[in-house]
Amino acid sequence: MFALVEIVKEKLFAFVQADGSDVFYQSFEYWQDVSWLYNFFKANPGALNYYGLGQKTAIRSIITESEAFFDDILNIAEGKSDAESLDNIIIYYPPQ
Repeated sequence: MFALVEIVKEKLFAFVQADGSDVFYQSFEYWQDVSWLYNFFKANPGALNYYGLGQKTAIRSIITESEAFFDDILNIAEGKSDAESLDNIIIYYPPQ
């Protein structure tokens, strides 16, 4: 059994975990938590190797990008953005 929580009325929902937290906010909390990110990269060094980034650079990038992504998601869901979906934000379409 699972439960959902409404993040933006009738537009954006998230799963609720057993501890009562929702996965939407928890994901962004993790992406803003320097200690969590440090431990993640310590346990998964291949993630850094794949992108050729140092740990500090990766953590700074994730924090910056996750703040913008969070705002993009909420702005689209709340109708505060010209974008109708995240497609043009998260998927790169090269110019033709």
